[in-house]
Amino acid sequence: MIEDITLDEVEYKNKIYFIELEATYELEKCECSSMCGDQYVTEKWQQINLEETDIKSVLTYDENDEEIYIKTNELSKDFLKIIEELSLEYIHDHL
Repeated sequence: MIEDITLDEVEYKNKIYFIELEATYELEKCECSSMCGDQYVTEKWQQINLEETDIKSVLTYDENDEEIYIKTNELSKDFLKIIEELSLEYIHDHL
């Protein structure tokens, strides 16, 4: 599945960013069964497997409220990890 995602007001290192991206993911049906007391119980859920995030734009503003677009190759690994985590949260919340 492919999802267009807009992440508004992502805070990172005392700046606010607006991020547009495309996420490619699969939903995996999972289940687990076990004994609970004298009953056999089965729990089912969907696991989101994020395959790829394609960042389209990263926007922030300077102290004069001028738009600044950040190149994706300038993003730190830490910030990319945050974007990935927020993308997973977005997909989970919009299932």
